[in-house]
This record gives sequence, structure tokens and C-alpha cells, in this order.
Amino acid sequence: METMTTCKATPRGLRIWIEGDKLSAAGFPPATPYSTIYDASENVIRIYFDNASKKRVTKSTRNGNPRPIIDLMNKKVGDVFTAGDALRVTFSDNNITIARA
Repeated sequence: METMTTCKATPRGLRIWIEGDKLSAAGFPPATPYSTIYDASENVIRIYFDNASKKRVTKSTRNGNPRPIIDLMNKKVGDVFTAGDALRVTFSDNNITIARA
């Protein structure tokens, strides 16, 4: 499964926001531990299930339904992408890959 998003500039840095049922379907429901690899040489960010990680998928609700969110906002995002880049997010079992579209 794929979706599109944009790398956005915020006052605190670049941000990539992923949310919704696509995350749950790929094995990332709320509270799932995950780790992130920022690969500037390949221009890709990989998110994967990691039981040992302290980072967790955020739980939000919309109309009473759980809504998982992964919000990447740090300097490492800027090492891989630039503000305004169109991004393709690919979901597979326990893995998410973010690359330029």
C-alpha cells in the first residue's frame, strides 16, 4: 500500500506526518514501538517495528476511533529531504519506507 505526503517546513524543523488506518494495516497501531533509519545516501527513511525502542506510535482519536500517528520532526529529516519534497510512503508488514516521489 502507498500514499503520498509532503516534507513540510515548520519553525522547529522539517516534518513528515503519517497517520491513519494505513499504519495499523502495516503493523503500527497506537503504542507500537518503532525505530527509524535516516539514509541520506539512498534518500530514504525507513521505519520498522522494534520491540526494544522507546519511541512509540502516538494514539489519537477522531470521532471516538483510534488514530495512530507517526510524526517525524528532527534535524535528520533535513539530512534526507528538503522542504516541499513530494514523498511516497510505502507500507508493508512492520516496515514503512519514505522516498521522494
